Amino acid sequence: MAFVDRFPHARRVSLAVLLLALAALYFGLVEPHRIKKHTVTFHITGPIEEVTRIDTNWTCAEPPDSDITSGTSLFFAPGTAPREVRATVQLPSGSFWLDVAVSRGSKQSTTRQLVSLDGDTTVFVPSVEP
Repeated sequence: MAFVDRFPHARRVSLAVLLLALAALYFGLVEPHRIKKHTVTFHITGPIEEVTRIDTNWTCAEPPDSDITSGTSLFFAPGTAPREVRATVQLPSGSFWLDVAVSRGSKQSTTRQLVSLDGDTTVFVPSVEP
């Protein structure tokens, strides 16, 4: 007597187990590394009328010596920079080092912080001081 004859639902059960294993592999290995859009809000403090440029660099937090993953530069005529700047970054969800440089005329201030991007949420980046 064949195995399938002894267990008539074996094919359905084995197909269901195979599909569940494939779904687990996809959500465990592929989905976390999928590129997603994230909105980041930069709240600029200090004399906003002097801001002429904002540069950002995103670096994956793991491993710690990663290369820059993404970056953006925003330019403004003197007196036209908004208090809040929104930018969309396309990165996988996870932790990233965010380096922000704000130029005010010939002066530049920089800050580095760990930012967690998760899903399609807005991440508020704390104030950047001159």
